[in-house]
Amino acid sequence: MAANGFTNREIAERLVVSSRTIEGHLYRAGIKLGVSDRTRFSELLGGALS
Repeated sequence: MAANGFTNREIAERLVVSSRTIEGHLYRAGIKLGVSDRTRFSELLGGALS
């Protein structure tokens, strides 16, 4: 969802978790993938932002 342009808040609402939970997951995924912004996530994951 992040790679497709959803905000942390939008993702959190859809998954019924806090936006801080989403931030943490995206942070850890970014470390593993070596990226720090959503545009790069999109490029790696084939999202709409690429």
